Amino acid sequence: MISKHVLRVGLAAGFLSALALAGAAGAAEVGIFRLDSRDEIVAGEAEGTAIGPLGQIELGFALEKLSSFEEPFLLSAAPIPGGGFLVGTGNQGRVFKVDAGGEATRLAELAEGQVFSVFARQGGDLLAAGSPKAKVYRLTAKGAELFFDPEATYVWAMAEDDKGRLLVATGLPGKIFRVAADGKAEAIYESSEPHIRSLLAMPGGELIFGSAGQGLLMRRTEKAGEARVETIYDAAEPEVGALASAPDGRIFAAFLASEASQVDLAANGETDADAKPATDGEAAVTGTRAAKASGPRSVVVEVRGREVKKLFELQDETLHGLLFAAGHLWAGTGLEGRLYRFKDEVLVREATLEEKQLVALLPLGEGLAVATTDSAALYRLPGARRLAGDFTSKPLDAREMASFGILRAEGPAGAGSSYSFEARSGSTEAPDPTWTAWEKLPAKPGEPGSFSLAGLSPARYLQVRARRARKESAEPPRLDAIEMSYRQENRAPRIDKLEVLAPGEILVPAGFNPTTTTFEPWSPNREGIFTSIQTEKEKGEGRLKSLFKKGYRTLRWTAADGNGDSLRYTLEVQPEGGEWLPMVDRLDEDYYSFDSAALPDGRYRFRLRAEDGFDRSAGTGREASRVTEPVQIDHSPPRVASQKAGGGKVRVELEDASPLREVAMSIDGGDWRRIQPADGLLDGRRETLELEPPAGSRFVVVRVTDAAFNVLTFPIEPR
Repeated sequence: MISKHVLRVGLAAGFLSALALAGAAGAAEVGIFRLDSRDEIVAGEAEGTAIGPLGQIELGFALEKLSSFEEPFLLSAAPIPGGGFLVGTGNQGRVFKVDAGGEATRLAELAEGQVFSVFARQGGDLLAAGSPKAKVYRLTAKGAELFFDPEATYVWAMAEDDKGRLLVATGLPGKIFRVAADGKAEAIYESSEPHIRSLLAMPGGELIFGSAGQGLLMRRTEKAGEARVETIYDAAEPEVGALASAPDGRIFAAFLASEASQVDLAANGETDADAKPATDGEAAVTGTRAAKASGPRSVVVEVRGREVKKLFELQDETLHGLLFAAGHLWAGTGLEGRLYRFKDEVLVREATLEEKQLVALLPLGEGLAVATTDSAALYRLPGARRLAGDFTSKPLDAREMASFGILRAEGPAGAGSSYSFEARSGSTEAPDPTWTAWEKLPAKPGEPGSFSLAGLSPARYLQVRARRARKESAEPPRLDAIEMSYRQENRAPRIDKLEVLAPGEILVPAGFNPTTTTFEPWSPNREGIFTSIQTEKEKGEGRLKSLFKKGYRTLRWTAADGNGDSLRYTLEVQPEGGEWLPMVDRLDEDYYSFDSAALPDGRYRFRLRAEDGFDRSAGTGREASRVTEPVQIDHSPPRVASQKAGGGKVRVELEDASPLREVAMSIDGGDWRRIQPADGLLDGRRETLELEPPAGSRFVVVRVTDAAFNVLTFPIEPR
């Protein structure tokens, strides 16, 4: 059968006709893994590879390492007008200047230990803010000199307004200061929020900023010396971690979940000079998500005038950098180290960095620069695509041990471009040393884009790696889809339960109504001796209900197939001491009701066989069987072994092949009244009755019923 456990099933006739699985496999046994959507591709690992808006796998942009640092953490970075970058690090508060060629020069070492914000002014001043016990320093050839003390715990961001005045955003307390050239400052905004986390100065004097606490995105405007602050957006996420703007005036804001923040939001807003940052001096970006947390880690919105629109969200990634460059919005994340571009209303993964933590995106000519931490480095993004790159799928689960057939790739690879594939297999959910080594897949002659998987060891899981390459001047190759065929090894069915219902109990669909539906005798094999019950609506759908039909017996079972194959059933019967005899075959239901009159009185066993080979290739089916406990078939009524009367009483000995279930007596045509045997418990195959009919009784009748509902009625005459 076709496996339903696929990433996406595409059973094109041309592809299936090309499959060459080991043995003469029928098409119905083939399962297909198909990778052709963005969600499926993003679940894999990309190295030097971009993932397009529709899941296309392309060579990524070439990221060139510009500079690296021995410091454990890079905490902040800013462009220097005219070229180069200013970089702040931790845990020793060092500040570096990086020139256009990537050479780094240490400018200062701040006593505060953590440099969460650096800024290069248009006039040439280089500034760095140390935290905690925040101070803003001017960096000169002689080192760092105190420029401004905000009397706060943190400085999170700095900017410059349209008049060249420095703006400083702080935490604990959450304020924005405007600082003159001589270091004199005024607080232009005091917030009830504990932190002003991000800051963006717009043309015309407008100021955009975001808080940490309630996650408020705000706008400050000033006209004729009068300032006004309004909230643009109040997000569910408590922190505005990054801001960016486009030339047309659009604003972009990244909102972060609290467990993804490097801000200690447990603080109540009171200034604590001895407070420590959430990193506790060990890591710049923590962002471990709580086990029961729900909702996305990061949400990015676009603000156009007074209209706010959600652009995208990242369920499991923390966004630390936003930048509008080269006509698109770019986003950088940690702890995954992924660089995204928002293109055609879809987030495109352009690169994954080995450092795994991106902390800032910076403008660089027509491209951009990427700052990473753990370890600290700066990269620049040229415009060219890479010459080579790999994509590795997540492990693909065939659910059972399987053999693998063909890999087929879809997508253009022109002259000067190529792609090849490797694969490995294993039987653990995550690859470990028990998996096979990566094997290069041989191309299938005469079938462009097709590769053989037949050399892989049979296993439950499959993982593939696509390797693409191109010459310098060639068009980059692109993969639009990858599909791989497999065939599960057939497992025997499993019979979990086989039971014989009480005599006379039959099963019919819950909607069966004897007044509107006719019972019809039906012999499944047409020549057998057993008559069964089948309602007008064959193969009752859904729930069943019980009815009574004297003389009938019902077998019911529960069975399953590990491969999901459909099952057919065969029933056989064995008289005690005899051979197994056919009863009925080709059953699809999980029960069978039959007229037991075809069997003489005696003890029998019933055997159920479940087979799964009906929709598989000849010779590949498997079978399971199960046998019932001995079952008594009894058509004969109970028998009176003896009847003795004396002294107005009658003693009756009863016996039967089945246990006796009811004894009742009627006197002179009156109602039946149940009576108990001499031992007080009616449960045996032999029972004694001690009866004392009333004096003067004229007609006394006893009725005895056994477990098979056979009935004996006999008179008694006291003497």
